[in-house]
Amino acid sequence: MGLDNCDKRNRDEQLLMFQVAKWVQHEVRCLVILPLRLETFENHRNEPPLDTALKDLIFRIEPPPFQEVLTKRLRLVLATAKIDSSSGPLTYQMSGGTVMLSPDKLERYLRMMMGSLFEYERYGRRIIVGLAGRDTRRAFEIFLEFCRSGYISEADIFQSQATGEHQFLSKAVISRVLLRTNRRFYDGDESFVKNLFQCDPASESPDPFLRYNILSWLRHHRMGRGPSGIRGYHRLQSLASDLVAHGANFESVLEQCQYLARAGCILSEHLRSDSFSPDDLIAITPAGQVHLQLAQNDQHYLGACAEDCWMADANFAYNMQRRMAITPYWKSLAWHITLDSAWDLVGYLKTVRNKQLAYDGRFLAQSDRDRWQINLDIITNDIEREILNDRAKYHIRPST
Repeated sequence: MGLDNCDKRNRDEQLLMFQVAKWVQHEVRCLVILPLRLETFENHRNEPPLDTALKDLIFRIEPPPFQEVLTKRLRLVLATAKIDSSSGPLTYQMSGGTVMLSPDKLERYLRMMMGSLFEYERYGRRIIVGLAGRDTRRAFEIFLEFCRSGYISEADIFQSQATGEHQFLSKAVISRVLLRTNRRFYDGDESFVKNLFQCDPASESPDPFLRYNILSWLRHHRMGRGPSGIRGYHRLQSLASDLVAHGANFESVLEQCQYLARAGCILSEHLRSDSFSPDDLIAITPAGQVHLQLAQNDQHYLGACAEDCWMADANFAYNMQRRMAITPYWKSLAWHITLDSAWDLVGYLKTVRNKQLAYDGRFLAQSDRDRWQINLDIITNDIEREILNDRAKYHIRPST
């Protein structure tokens, strides 16, 4: 007897189904297979009712690396395509007509997609694997959206098809696809990659650092043990107390924790994301780690976030509107435009930070927030270096 999809439920429902399984075993002589999430079992294995589980009958299924799963799936797809094309080329019906291609072209295209994500700089691999965590199905969803993106130009595809060699997409194209998928402008609420610098203008105290600070605080305390003794899980009240002491609004902290939980950046001990209370225990996930890395080190991400941030600065808004309205659209995605947007975003965040420091200084003589707040000076230096390198490429040296 198997109780399928139990691992898709929250913690309390999983523990209840364990009790149901024990009752069924007692009433009916049978073998009951009950899938539980790793977090549920590891966090409560020594507590009732899981402490009654027979250790010899516990099996852990570790998901294989996503790259291996994807490689085998694509081999199966290509093998099936070659069988289907034995009587002619592959055909696909679209709104504009019928598309015909050979399996060899399909294979070159898929190999270009895989190579760009998993071999070239491994930039895409870190993002996809981090966002998906242990969820292989979600990783496939991101990969499919990547392959269908309109930001992969005909020239990129033709180069691979014409030469027959392993061609890779540039880092700029990969980041553009992962951030925007098929949207003209970046929208953090709709993208796989969320905007950590967005804030609600209707909030009592809009704070563009709140989402980042929540994740960074959890990362800073990830090795510590919370009230339950589980490493990395801390009471939401402790997180909120530190943030509120630096000007955050308590209700906003709860709201943004729910947002980050729905985005997969935060995991609560009860495994729900619909409602949080101050006593809930939460921890950062691999997806949350990826978002922090992008915010600290990726100018493509910062440039995209600049399009989707609410800013109390008319000049900033005007500059962004002017850049986003450049035609044709692909010119607005040029590297120097991205760097300019990232520069303006960090400059605005510095202004907000200085105001917060001036306000906090009247009340907090000492604080450890530098350990978990973003270092804007390092990011500014990185962007400035990229801007100088970009300009140097077009500098015409005098003839000798």
